[in-house]
Amino acid sequence: MPVANGDRILVLKCIYQFFEPKQWDVLVFKDPLDPSINYIKRLVGRPGEKVEIIDGDVYINDRISRKPPKVQNRLWMPVYNNDFQPVLPMQSSFNKHPWQQPFGNTPGSKWEIDSSDPTRFCLDTVGDQMHSMVYDTSIGNDFRVTYAYDDVRQYKDMPYCSDLMASFYVRSGDSNGKIGIGLSKYGIEYQGYVDLSGEMVIAKSANGRQSILRSKPAGPLEGDRPVLVRFANIDHQLILTLGQDRLTYDMGTGPDDAGERKTDIEPQVEVFGASKLTLSHVAIFRDIHYTREKYANSTETGRATEGKPFSLGADEFFMLGDNSPNSEDSRWWPSAGKGNNGVTYRSGIVPRDYLVGKALFVYWPSGFKPFAKFPFGIIPNVGKMRFTYGGSGDAP
Repeated sequence: MPVANGDRILVLKCIYQFFEPKQWDVLVFKDPLDPSINYIKRLVGRPGEKVEIIDGDVYINDRISRKPPKVQNRLWMPVYNNDFQPVLPMQSSFNKHPWQQPFGNTPGSKWEIDSSDPTRFCLDTVGDQMHSMVYDTSIGNDFRVTYAYDDVRQYKDMPYCSDLMASFYVRSGDSNGKIGIGLSKYGIEYQGYVDLSGEMVIAKSANGRQSILRSKPAGPLEGDRPVLVRFANIDHQLILTLGQDRLTYDMGTGPDDAGERKTDIEPQVEVFGASKLTLSHVAIFRDIHYTREKYANSTETGRATEGKPFSLGADEFFMLGDNSPNSEDSRWWPSAGKGNNGVTYRSGIVPRDYLVGKALFVYWPSGFKPFAKFPFGIIPNVGKMRFTYGGSGDAP
């Protein structure tokens, strides 16, 4: 993609004169090291709070801080989307990279790619035997904390993000059978599935044994209308969605409540089912993951990372950038902040005096150029205009 100018954002500059900033707000503030520059980052820590980043998650006062739904929806990073297929499907490779479908069948599985539409998976079986497809990270993107605009040479050394979500739309031709998603974290597999006769289930598999964690009745799936199925393991919660129905299991808010943190184990994604099923819009996402090390293979750890909690005093705020592996934020500011008349501020904090306002709306996303050599993108990208969500989701 060609390089283009950045987004232009509408900022509410007076709001924090009347209301306290909320966690997860996207704030514009003066850079403490150079107050002539404005930064925009996400607020994670407020006055009087203790901040600690553990395995990519933010903990406030030793408890995991869960993101509100609107904020979380903005922070999901796509790992794989089956709707994006090769433009030239008969061409064996592109830029010397061969195209392969990363979802592969387990032995004996009968999932097939729809011969008329490669974006759809089909299963046509009788009985209760489960048939599985597993996402292969050696073929598709893996679950490391990478961004397309960062240094690709560091990708292999980045940590895994194990907070994942998989989703698809399912159409069933039978009222018997099941459809579900398996997500593993720290070597433990969690399953969210739907019994087509009308039940939602969240289960856990460990040491070859399965235990049901939560279940609830749900409407039957049979019919021609596709229904959204989504399963997420996020911020120590398991969330299964079927259309408008939602089933949640809380694993606890302590650092070890989701089990022993085996961060060197790559998570896995599996789709399984039994019956006559058609899946479309199959996609996998990962959560934002705040990194601990300065660089991918560095031993230098940042402020407020695991084992180095950081407590905030009066009128002190802690900021993190969404592009965590390449963000100059509260973790890394090396010296005291500069104030007027010789005043200095503690390293790592943004003082209340330096809050400019709350980012509200991207009113001019990076635009299009009328022709290739034109210097500016003067045609608005209307589809990318959007609100910037933060805080609890409540007013203001």
